[in-house]
Amino acid sequence: MEEITEGVNNMNIVEGKAKNRIQVSNTKKPLFFYVNLAKRYMQQYNEVELSALGMAISTVVSIAEILKNNGFAVEKKILTSTVDMKDENRGRPVQKAKIEILLGKTAKFDELMAAQAEERDNGDALPAESNGYIRVDCYGGLNQMRRDFCDGVGIARLLNATLVLPKFEVAAYWNESSGFADVFDVDYFIQQMNGFVKVVKELPAEIATKKPVQVDCSKRKGQFDYMESVLPSLLKHHYISLTPAMSQRRDRYPLHAKAALCQACYKALRLTKALENKGSKLLQAIPKPFLSLHLRFEPDMVAYSQCEYSGLSSSSMEAIEASRGDRKPWTGESARVWRNRGKCPLTPKETAFVLQSLSIPTDTNIYLAAGDGLMELEGLTSVYTNIFTKATFLSGEEFASMHGNTKAALDYYISINSDSFVATYFGNMDKMVAAMRAFEGLFKTLLLSRRAFAEFTSQGLQGNELREALWKVHRDDYVMGRGSALPDCFCEFKL
Repeated sequence: MEEITEGVNNMNIVEGKAKNRIQVSNTKKPLFFYVNLAKRYMQQYNEVELSALGMAISTVVSIAEILKNNGFAVEKKILTSTVDMKDENRGRPVQKAKIEILLGKTAKFDELMAAQAEERDNGDALPAESNGYIRVDCYGGLNQMRRDFCDGVGIARLLNATLVLPKFEVAAYWNESSGFADVFDVDYFIQQMNGFVKVVKELPAEIATKKPVQVDCSKRKGQFDYMESVLPSLLKHHYISLTPAMSQRRDRYPLHAKAALCQACYKALRLTKALENKGSKLLQAIPKPFLSLHLRFEPDMVAYSQCEYSGLSSSSMEAIEASRGDRKPWTGESARVWRNRGKCPLTPKETAFVLQSLSIPTDTNIYLAAGDGLMELEGLTSVYTNIFTKATFLSGEEFASMHGNTKAALDYYISINSDSFVATYFGNMDKMVAAMRAFEGLFKTLLLSRRAFAEFTSQGLQGNELREALWKVHRDDYVMGRGSALPDCFCEFKL
């Protein structure tokens, strides 16, 4: 089978025995390349066959899901099998999983393609007049604020508003005092957003003296529409501060608003030169190849989960109790059901067991992408001894001068550039890293299953039996490509 290597805009599409076949290989081709190529094949041949081996399987599944979910394709056939291959590194035969998915055009395919072309031709230009100014107010950790800000960019374009640089709320809880400009390159952001949304560093004099009218959508329940709910306030007051909601109706966004969101999220947010240099220095110092592990087992995390753990040290138990507040742990049958739903973070010891179950060697170089206050870390380091952190390579003065956001920014930088990435909890950082790695064609991304670990241990599985069960469930999840955080506009624009 031939590998597709030509650009999507090149009409000389590679042909072979199957002219409508796309073999997705473990290369650094962005996901949108394959999606747009699949559309081109369906235009020419009415159907397209997607094929992949091993680690590229999750990408093929994502391509198919995006095409189906957006109404372009229907699934006509799916075949899974194994292929005997030679492992060049180990000098022995191995079996690799293989998937083939045949997609056909929907009845609305041509209509959707024509609508997209018309909107790109007519709808992308920014209107001459703005409806007002929007400042996005962001709370929480860096990746939560980044997520909300990217949403805010899409909302600003949707409402034809001029975007003011966001407000990163100072949070003692996160040991934080750094703002947007301390983490991200402001001039680069404005340059990259040119043509997508208007951005200003400073408000005009007649607006600068006013306080923005607060529009907090973060507590809104269910889906709603920003055009209906927020635009009237913007038109009335001309300057609002907005806290976005997770329940927004992105499906009703026009393509130019989706494009603005994706451009901000995947292209325009670059670290400051100082942070990028520090991240590059850190990346060079880590022994290669290495795995970046995002491990979450801090007192606040455990307290928030409302889970109880046995066998923890007295200091860990005290730290958890101090963080609980009103969030008391579940007990009895409720605790069992809660844990089996995958709501309880993996301990470092449990994480080490799962990694071993997946045949990850104990001498693997591991960069620990984690915040301060990790508990029970010896449960991991006693098994995996080549563990590195920011503090391993940065001087004491450099490390002490950093705050929560800048530390999180370095972890993000290392994680999107690592040879492989493993997350124990699918939080905001993990979603951003997984999506960016998919965007860059880095397929070695794995989310450990807390649900599977809880269910198997509650059934009494242990030792080799537990290891085999964990290996199988993670293999199946990986092959099916579950858990990728891809917005519906992810593949529609070559940004």
